[in-house]
Amino acid sequence: MNEILNKTLKLSKNTRFLAALGLACSFLCIFFTYVKYTVLGMAVKIKLIDFFEGKLMILLILLNLMFVFKDYVKKYLPKLFQNNLGKKIENINDQRLTLIPTILMVIFAFVVKGETKVEFLNIKYGLGFFLMWLGVISLVIYAFIYKNNNIKVLEKMINNTTPSNKANVNSVNSSNTQSISQNNNITTNINITEPNPNQVTNETIKEQKTCINCGSKSPSSALKCIACGKEF
Repeated sequence: MNEILNKTLKLSKNTRFLAALGLACSFLCIFFTYVKYTVLGMAVKIKLIDFFEGKLMILLILLNLMFVFKDYVKKYLPKLFQNNLGKKIENINDQRLTLIPTILMVIFAFVVKGETKVEFLNIKYGLGFFLMWLGVISLVIYAFIYKNNNIKVLEKMINNTTPSNKANVNSVNSSNTQSISQNNNITTNINITEPNPNQVTNETIKEQKTCINCGSKSPSSALKCIACGKEF
């Protein structure tokens, strides 16, 4: 039994089935018998749809539907969010605001009951009355326990970026910048000495041999003059 309750609670928190149940019951209650009474042996049935308040309840249900399932409505009926009222509903994210249309539905239902109340009549409640309260209870529970998965993900991201984690990230960044600056200092301190062309030419001249016969120069390792062929 506890497992079933836990699964039901988890399902209620992560899904919108309670809202769907509440909206469906609220919509059906308008068309079913709300109250019935007998007068002179004749049964009279009262439906909310027969009154102006019942038609207003349909409008409230549609507004709740647009708010609770705005992602699906926007996907299949995007034109509903193009007017001023639709834009306001699209920007609202607090599901507890579904209580406002729900409370108005209850008020309208009681207004209808007050209009049909006649003294000394045997009044009985019909299926519409019980469906209305089932829908109201479902919507109220949904408004307080539903947690969107996207909100949970955002909360986890916020919790992960705690001050300690931020300090660790800053220390890592500072250490990286210090190591980069040290590497830059090392590279700047290294002096690259380029060879002096004068020195190279002087050293190469010293290593050459001059021929006494023709005056031409040959490498120091040569045994004969390159020009005239005379031995050194």
